Amino acid sequence: MTQTVNGALASAQLGVVAVREYVIRARPGWEHDPWLELDRPAAFDAIVSALRAFKTLGGGTIVEAGGTLCGRDPEMLEKLASASGVNIIASTGLAGEEATPAHFQHSRIEAADLADLMADELTTGMAARGMRRSSVRAGAVVTANGPDGIPDIGERALRAAALAARRAGVPVFTSGSAQARRQLELLTLEGLPMECIVIGHCDDRKAADLRRDMEIVGMGACVAYDHVGWEDGSAPHALSDERRAELVKGMVDAGFANRVVLACSAIGCALGMAASKHATSHLLGSFVPRLSKAGIGESALHTMLVENPRRLFAAEPGR
Repeated sequence: MTQTVNGALASAQLGVVAVREYVIRARPGWEHDPWLELDRPAAFDAIVSALRAFKTLGGGTIVEAGGTLCGRDPEMLEKLASASGVNIIASTGLAGEEATPAHFQHSRIEAADLADLMADELTTGMAARGMRRSSVRAGAVVTANGPDGIPDIGERALRAAALAARRAGVPVFTSGSAQARRQLELLTLEGLPMECIVIGHCDDRKAADLRRDMEIVGMGACVAYDHVGWEDGSAPHALSDERRAELVKGMVDAGFANRVVLACSAIGCALGMAASKHATSHLLGSFVPRLSKAGIGESALHTMLVENPRRLFAAEPGR
């Protein structure tokens, strides 16, 4: 069973899954910034519209990858899923050094303690506005690192992600593919099986490396080309979808379709940062047709969009 914001769902019911999307994206503490204001009704309507467009094109589920501190609102996610008909799998975890408050970075909180915080969000309920514990549970763990190495808090967060994911029986989605090998080392050091790990951001313009991706999947993990649609240089990781499709085709042609997952990292509502110019629907409305034109068949597309995510979320707790 897969934990969505509206309860447990059989993995076979997930349908087409976009494995990294953002409903609301903000830096920790954004709510205390006097220059930032969230119009919740307007944001809700815009996000529902975007999710419905994804559903109309055949989408079934998104993984909301903001983690614990980057603008997540569990109860809003629950309402958005109900209103749109799209399953939402929320995430817990620390989303990189720049998105981690100084309290975590400079204290000596250990990986095991961080894991307890994450596990609580996976098994009891996610922290909500007003320092409340909601009844809405996360169903995945995210972790992230920058391009220039993994700092101490990053190592602790990675180890914590592995411990919590292993305990709850959920996958870990990473970002920062330039650190992929070290991420795998730290995650597996804590006993997380390779088949429960997704190395994300493999379509980063500054770190795209097909040989590395083949090495990763050869070890048993998955790779994610998860910034589909980020093309125009508005972000440092932007890469043309044409080049992105070449990466996917290279993996498929090498026989690795069963270890590739896809997403847009589209942002439904951006607060204090650049918004995406595309929505999650870009994945099915534009990128999948591009893959088909490149010669990737229906079977491989179904594997990447449906079968691989279903397998990731079909694990059992404690493995």
